[in-house]
Amino acid sequence: MEVLLWKRYGRLGNRLLTFGNLVALAMSRGWQVHNLSFGEYADSFHHFRGRSVASWTPSGNLGVLGAFTNTRIGFKVAARMLGSAKFNRILRFQGSIFEAPDEHELTVADLARQGLQDGHSWLVWTAWNLKFDELREQWRGKLVDLFQPAVHVVAAIDDRLRHVPRGKILVGIHVRRGDYAEYLGGRYYFDHAQYREMMLQVVKLLSPRQVHFIVASDERIPEQLVSGMSSTLLDGTEIEDLYALARCRIVIGPPSTYSEWAAFYGGGDLLVFTGQPPQSLDLKGEPFFAEHTA
Repeated sequence: MEVLLWKRYGRLGNRLLTFGNLVALAMSRGWQVHNLSFGEYADSFHHFRGRSVASWTPSGNLGVLGAFTNTRIGFKVAARMLGSAKFNRILRFQGSIFEAPDEHELTVADLARQGLQDGHSWLVWTAWNLKFDELREQWRGKLVDLFQPAVHVVAAIDDRLRHVPRGKILVGIHVRRGDYAEYLGGRYYFDHAQYREMMLQVVKLLSPRQVHFIVASDERIPEQLVSGMSSTLLDGTEIEDLYALARCRIVIGPPSTYSEWAAFYGGGDLLVFTGQPPQSLDLKGEPFFAEHTA
């Protein structure tokens, strides 16, 4: 079955997590996936560079829909049709579209209850809030290969991190503010003093091992946040900063698909920051240090 993913939902973190979850499902079922909503990011990824549509297929060869939508005319035709309310009504009547309310988190077990059927030759997919953690972890190796950043992105990250001291544990901090002032009434909108208190506590908890913080934010990072700490403040593009965080042993930040993808891709631990410093750090596996991150 060829699946057309069609929905412009959120920013890079949302797009990656939804795409990655859907590809993991496709890998488990032998489907093909063609993402018509990833074009603005495609050139930043090795396997998708130069394509209008980011695709994964079991054989590596594009199917009929994949080949068609990867042409300029084909993409325009598909986008116009999928953006048509009338065409969407036809798809619903035929059972050729899989959709769910944005606030509804879908697990693999929910799919059949939501009416997903494998009997179609093609299917339009608009559900984005997917929670396929076990399936995604099962196919992690192939997903990491598929979503590797393009050479120019890797080079920019290497250059930004070239002065990171060796032998220290890398801890990524995602200072998510900006739009979080309004999100859920500001529940996860924290001031820089709270982030600093949390970081100082992490240093204590990891002692005697030394820590180097890699800090990313959607706004300017004040120097006093990391005063007295070994740190690198990121100032690259959205994807450069995300994949720099992915090189960290631990990624810490408020609930965010951005942090979640960074930790998943890099294989590190994800610690959700809720405004209070952690009382303990339960790390999986052995710590890896800065010399292993390039």
